[in-house]
Amino acid sequence: MLVPILPSKTSFAESSDLPSTYQTNKDVEVVNESGQKIALLEKGFLFYSNLESDVGEQIPFIFQNEEIYLDTEDTDSYQEENAPEYVEFGPTSVLKTVTSDSDIPVFDTEELQTVVASISKGTAINIIHEKEDFYSIQLGNRLAFISKKSFEKASVDENESVEQDIKNSENVEGTPTGEQTAAEEGTDAAQEDVVVTEETTEENVEATTEKINDEVIPVETEESKKEETATDEAVENKEETASVMNAKVSNKSFSTKDKYFKVSDSDVAIYDNRSGDLELIGYLEAGQVYPRVSDYGNWHRIKFGNYYGYVSKTGTDPSGNNLKNLNTSYENSGKFVTVGTDLPVYDNSSGKLVQFATIKKGQRYPIISDYGNWYRIDVSGRVGYIHKDNLSNDTATKNKFYEVLENNLPIYDNRSGSLKAVGSLKKGQVIEKKGDYGNWHKVQFNDIEGFVWKGSTRAVENVSFGILNNGGVPNGLQVKTFQDVPVYDNSSSKLVQLATIESGQTFRILYDYGNWWRVDVAGRVGYVHKTRVDAVFSKNATLFKVDQPTTPVYDNSSGKLVKVGELMKGQIYQRSRSYGRWHEINFGDGVAYVKVNTTQPASSASGGIFNNGSYKNSSKSFVTEQTVKVYDNSGKELKQFAQLDKGIRYPIVSDYGKWWRIDVSGRIGYVSKNDVLSGKVSYESSTIYDYSLQEIVDIQMNADPQTDTYSGEKAYISAAYVSANAEGPFPQSGTIIASSLNVRESANVGAHIYGKLKNGEKVNLLGYKDGWYEIELKYGWYNAKSDDVKHYVDPGSFNLNTSAVYQFLLLSKSTGIHESELNMILNGKGILEGKGKTFSEASAKYQINEIYLISHALLETGNGGANNPGQESLGTGITVTEVNGQAVTPKKVYNMYGIGAYDKCATKCGSEFAYEQDWTTPEKAIIGGAKFVADSYIHNGSHQQDTLYKMRWNPGTPGTHQYATDIGWAAKQVNNMNKLYGMLQNYTVYFDIPVYK
Repeated sequence: MLVPILPSKTSFAESSDLPSTYQTNKDVEVVNESGQKIALLEKGFLFYSNLESDVGEQIPFIFQNEEIYLDTEDTDSYQEENAPEYVEFGPTSVLKTVTSDSDIPVFDTEELQTVVASISKGTAINIIHEKEDFYSIQLGNRLAFISKKSFEKASVDENESVEQDIKNSENVEGTPTGEQTAAEEGTDAAQEDVVVTEETTEENVEATTEKINDEVIPVETEESKKEETATDEAVENKEETASVMNAKVSNKSFSTKDKYFKVSDSDVAIYDNRSGDLELIGYLEAGQVYPRVSDYGNWHRIKFGNYYGYVSKTGTDPSGNNLKNLNTSYENSGKFVTVGTDLPVYDNSSGKLVQFATIKKGQRYPIISDYGNWYRIDVSGRVGYIHKDNLSNDTATKNKFYEVLENNLPIYDNRSGSLKAVGSLKKGQVIEKKGDYGNWHKVQFNDIEGFVWKGSTRAVENVSFGILNNGGVPNGLQVKTFQDVPVYDNSSSKLVQLATIESGQTFRILYDYGNWWRVDVAGRVGYVHKTRVDAVFSKNATLFKVDQPTTPVYDNSSGKLVKVGELMKGQIYQRSRSYGRWHEINFGDGVAYVKVNTTQPASSASGGIFNNGSYKNSSKSFVTEQTVKVYDNSGKELKQFAQLDKGIRYPIVSDYGKWWRIDVSGRIGYVSKNDVLSGKVSYESSTIYDYSLQEIVDIQMNADPQTDTYSGEKAYISAAYVSANAEGPFPQSGTIIASSLNVRESANVGAHIYGKLKNGEKVNLLGYKDGWYEIELKYGWYNAKSDDVKHYVDPGSFNLNTSAVYQFLLLSKSTGIHESELNMILNGKGILEGKGKTFSEASAKYQINEIYLISHALLETGNGGANNPGQESLGTGITVTEVNGQAVTPKKVYNMYGIGAYDKCATKCGSEFAYEQDWTTPEKAIIGGAKFVADSYIHNGSHQQDTLYKMRWNPGTPGTHQYATDIGWAAKQVNNMNKLYGMLQNYTVYFDIPVYK
């Protein structure tokens, strides 16, 4: 039977069908669990993660098949279509691993032109694909690329030792190398001198010294083992190994296709490399031919018992097959013998015994069958015979405990009929077997029978290791792993990793132990930290109990996780539904989310007043200016059961004397009125810009500022370019005969130019003097004067105690207004009536002030069409039959903010834009239009124009990316907003006033 190939681990992003795209908003360092920097992601680096896997204020990032976390404040959600292709990776995707003695630049594409990240010096890099000039790697579930030139200085010396040659060779399927990665060594080192206690967290394990109860069993140290086994023979073996390591390779070269080799020297050694060191296990005889499993650099890989041995090519030559004792049909029986002395192995295919191998003393070797005074065995694919003298019978059922020889040795589930890896064991750990199955040990894993490959273990008799599970049974509570989870032994004064449970496994626990779950793995008691797993809730479960000192509550209405509060340990809460690895709870006027892995199922509602539907939120609310405690008063004294974070507006259920009564996660609580602000709350801040006021004005004068305030004023045009009778009488009509004629403020060629008249245009002439005609400006848009521009640019021109202050309102901040109040101000507003919930949803989703959205929509739609009842408009809906001159399927579309409705084709252009966006309902137009405004201005990565003033003047980069040319645009919006706010009772407003140097 072949050793099974380890299946790929479940990719982190598989927990959702729709992985989210993120980009870094600054250069971000990536560090491993030990705090070591392993990579740097440059600003703008795109990668994939998953909402349901987000951990608090962190986002999971897949690096070399490991889950590492980035701070959410260092990343932004990315919605564009040019994101890199999403790809899943697993361990079997790895072609090989390389390292370098310097930082390695990472490129965005195969052209190796744009550097998007770097991998730190000495970090192992898993190669997915290899081309002539570059390697492909994975970063954040996407492909990235590194140049081969980065590794020219890191090439391996061909004269490295034989031992290193084995270690550095690629790991062929089924061959354990016994190596431990630097990351694993670092993890173990960091966890030495650690003991798990009930309150131990993964963050403070290094500082913990208390032991679990008194369950400490002396552990056999590596030093004591070495002292007991340091025999003269061991010294002799080391000398032999050193000799081989310094030997030269045979002059007769082998190709990878050679299947046989012949030994030319005497006593050519066979080595076992599973421990990571070369261990002498036997010899091959001179003149004998042997089949090999494969070529392995400077070595032959051969079959030795139920694992592989390695034979140096030194002293061997390529050969053909002249063997009569090739093993073509025998399989090992599952029984073993232990060799009491160096034991010869004989071939009897010629009718006489010919020695062709030797097995070293102390080896435990599988037998094929009994053969009288002999055992039949297989050595290097040849059938041989060993005499029963000096052998101790060691059948597969005799030994109960086995030491693991291979790091991360898989445990398989075979219930489906095929092997599926469900966990793994750490090298050096001892396991208890429950039975045998051919070449496999049966072990206890969770509540199922697991299978471990015997060839990667060896029997031990003097058992001295951790805590055995002597009769402990699961308590009924189940947990599910959402990542590969380490299991720790705590029987000594060190926290030592015993095993790993694969991602996606459901596991029964023995019992709760503070911040840890106690579990059984292969007969050993181990500990799993609660933050690494989720408690398993039934589909219909409605209650949960918080299992940590506190657990964060997150708002996700903006598409990002924002912490808004906390729930307390030991308290029970209601959930509205399950949401993957989250509980969705009622929080304020909406919902919020609590991590499942900080909770466990609760059997009944107890310890508080639960809202059965009799309590409803009112339209009143308060604002938290600090962290605010929420109390339960169902007992004899007040007990805190929740906390609201600073800076949120929360709805009030009812007044209760000196307290406000509220609902948090289905529980009724009380907040002191002294701790919060109710009604209208206003905050003001300033932003300082590196321009003087006059510099801003000068720049704006080159950006074609317009105004409609000059209508009716007198203006002048040159009479030389007008066909008319200068003698009068006036008024009279004239015709422009120039291709373009300036209209000036006064009869002077240096005067301000209001605008231009075109050739052939008719104009009403009011008088004539000194070569100029006097005219009157019609209603319309004209070039603004510098002084007029300065008036609107200067914040000091406005009384901030009037409605003018609303042009400085932060549009990125919600007012926290209740849906019922929004519907009140939309009453009688045509198609917008009753759409308060939709505006509230758009506000939360795209972080835009809902009153601004309503004001904008009322302005663009003529109060929702109420100003012109029965008339088709962008707000009331227009049926579109063609777009850009091409016929399309007729649809009625809406455009609530007039987006794309240019002056010369407002209705046509605005409706075609809405058609392209599929705004086929008023709701789609409200929410979709909010996204457009957010992406283009309020949350634009380059401009961040989050006030009306900034949208008009863009003081960060003046003269660019400005919403309107009308100099009064920002000031004109405020009257309606002031009117709307005047209709409200409970809201929060934030202002940002610009300051110029």
